[in-house]
Amino acid sequence: MPKLPPLLVVFDLDETLIASRPAPLPHRKPDFWWAGNAIYVRPHVHPLLVERFERGEAAVWTASDPGYAFPILERILRGPLDPFRFVLTREHCKPGPDPEVPLKPLPTLVDRGANPARTIVVDNRPGSFVGHEENGLAVRDFLGEEGDEELLGLRAQLRTFDELPDVRLR
Repeated sequence: MPKLPPLLVVFDLDETLIASRPAPLPHRKPDFWWAGNAIYVRPHVHPLLVERFERGEAAVWTASDPGYAFPILERILRGPLDPFRFVLTREHCKPGPDPEVPLKPLPTLVDRGANPARTIVVDNRPGSFVGHEENGLAVRDFLGEEGDEELLGLRAQLRTFDELPDVRLR
């Protein structure tokens, strides 16, 4: 059996990998502060990203601006963003029917060499992958909860996708 191309997992940032709050949560100390906001890193983010870098490819697509996203991602990775295949930000999003949910169109990923059969987009807002729902994987909003275990299930699910020739047919 021929070897499959690597699975590309494209992660959203806010409410998917982190929670950003203008004031700290009363029951939890922030992981760090950025631009006056308390930043909470979702439990199990670092092991998830390390596994994705080892098993395939990972990227980020956020509706945030680069001046916010890049430093936060560097803190999460504990270093430069080099392991990510790419990081896309607000200027790569398109307006959608819901102004609160910008679209992240699949052709933008294809333009960067993504193979639609081997690409999963992970986001807390399913509306962001309208038009390519078969590539989308919704996760529960992360609001800073210390005991959140959403990414443990996601890790297991992504491992099964590593073996699928076409993730759209799952």
